Amino acid sequence: MRSPVQRLALLLVFVAIPVFAQTSRGTVTGLVVDAQKLAVPNAAVELANTSTGVVRATTTNGVGMYRFDAVEPGDYQLSVRHTGFKVFTATSLRASAAQVTALDVALEIGEVQQSIEVTVSPVAVQTEAPVRGGNLLTRDILDLPYSSRNPVALILTLPGIVSNRYLFSSASSSVSVNGTRARSNNYMIDGTDNNDISVEGQAFEVRNPGSVEEVSAQTINYDSEFGRAGGAVVNVVTKSGGNQWHGTAGFLLDSTFDDAISSSLAQNSAILGRGHNLPGTEQQFDGTLGGPIVRNRTFFLLSYLELRQFSTSTSEMVSPTAVGRATLLRLFPTGTSANADLLQQITAGFDGVTRIFTVPLGNGRPAIEFGRVITPYSQRQRTRQYGAKIDHRFRDRDTLAGRFLIDDQLQPQGGETLSFPSFFTGATQKTTSISLYETHIFSPAMTNEHVIQIGH
Repeated sequence: MRSPVQRLALLLVFVAIPVFAQTSRGTVTGLVVDAQKLAVPNAAVELANTSTGVVRATTTNGVGMYRFDAVEPGDYQLSVRHTGFKVFTATSLRASAAQVTALDVALEIGEVQQSIEVTVSPVAVQTEAPVRGGNLLTRDILDLPYSSRNPVALILTLPGIVSNRYLFSSASSSVSVNGTRARSNNYMIDGTDNNDISVEGQAFEVRNPGSVEEVSAQTINYDSEFGRAGGAVVNVVTKSGGNQWHGTAGFLLDSTFDDAISSSLAQNSAILGRGHNLPGTEQQFDGTLGGPIVRNRTFFLLSYLELRQFSTSTSEMVSPTAVGRATLLRLFPTGTSANADLLQQITAGFDGVTRIFTVPLGNGRPAIEFGRVITPYSQRQRTRQYGAKIDHRFRDRDTLAGRFLIDDQLQPQGGETLSFPSFFTGATQKTTSISLYETHIFSPAMTNEHVIQIGH
């Protein structure tokens, strides 16, 4: 008899639409030999996740090789046992997304009650696969400073990746990799598509650093399964819960008081009189909470972020000068022209003062003098981003994971083309990312990952 969780998983598999996806997991492999460098076949190898306690087991083949595919990113302990040899245990073994982690084991003759423990150091150079790039781990994501709080921005620290600063998208997603266009990059979340099809960049930007396990960026020579485009393959891997209760909390405060005055703002006499920018603050609150539902079997992680921005922004508008306004009123006294009255109304109090030009009216009438003026306006922005992830292990060979993320934004706009104060508007935008992952291990040499994604 199937449990309710298993029945729900089967129902989702049959009613949802599967999509082709790339893996967000890694591989752990290596050779087991004795003191004479001879292969040790049929050695029992166990790979244990130090966070969740989930253990996977296999045996070495005839040439002493072991291999674990579809390994969740994280820290592991590897144990090797064989009759006539001491037990070998390696700790702090890191498995990363789209990376092959190799650890060769040399067994020593002895009793099985004896053991050898080693601590694995991070590998600086990838030698098991031709792919180049890098993985930004949890410590990088939480400790390195970056203003956007979007961990993808950290890929700028990798070789061959530079900011494409002249595009209109955010700096975190607008990057050029090895000279390719920004549209050539392929963005993913947990191995599922996350591309903005309108221009370029990420459709969903994960802004909560505590909810990200790592960011994988492959820049060249990646496998054919990632062959969507010629730039980078950037995969954001979300964090899972574990056997221990854990969480993060963060707060970011930024003020415009110490920001440099731009050339356009320098045209505003009020700003020049203040000596610094108009008032504005940005506050970000974020946190995560994760832990076990059933120890060694079911885990959860919740995440929440809220971004509040209060500022006085500016917009440049075209408006009649004081002379032009008087000329317009003399030609079209109030009530004689609806168009002239409307122009006077929506530009009232904002006389053009820079880059003066004239608009001829013809028919012997004098030209109307116009200019440009920097107009301040109050601006507020609110972003709420929240999500959850649940991982469940049915048995040693079957796991199920589900994840959803929701981004709810209230964004003000700087006005229409004419930028008149009466035209300033706001807009709301909601983006969702939902995925379900089922993994079945047929054998050490065959693994199947079934992924279901529900749009953005």
